[in-house]
Amino acid sequence: MTSRDITAPIARGSSAPQADDLLLETVEMIEGQFVLFDANDRMTMCNQRYRELNRAISDLLNPGVSFREILNAAVAQGLYLDAVGREREFIEARLARHVHARQFHHDGRDAQFAGQREHLRLRR
Repeated sequence: MTSRDITAPIARGSSAPQADDLLLETVEMIEGQFVLFDANDRMTMCNQRYRELNRAISDLLNPGVSFREILNAAVAQGLYLDAVGREREFIEARLARHVHARQFHHDGRDAQFAGQREHLRLRR
């Protein structure tokens, strides 16, 4: 794992574009897949690993696309082995898990934690 001391930029009040760059750089350092959705369940960013593992739908992976749109496209492309032959049932179950994975804090903020692994068929 690579690390970088960010004390100095924080101390001098890094500007928003610099903070965005730092966030994107940090997300790319994550070894596994990473995708972030906003409060409206729309993608805000993902790392290259997520794009690589979802190559068949990579043209769809842009800020603003909904989780449901990504899921529907991934199932249509056969990326979820568990969905083959039961696509509709799989999508509804996966959407339910996605919604229930959301954790609400006492002050109204929410965060979603990953942890559910799906069986992906990687297309090369």
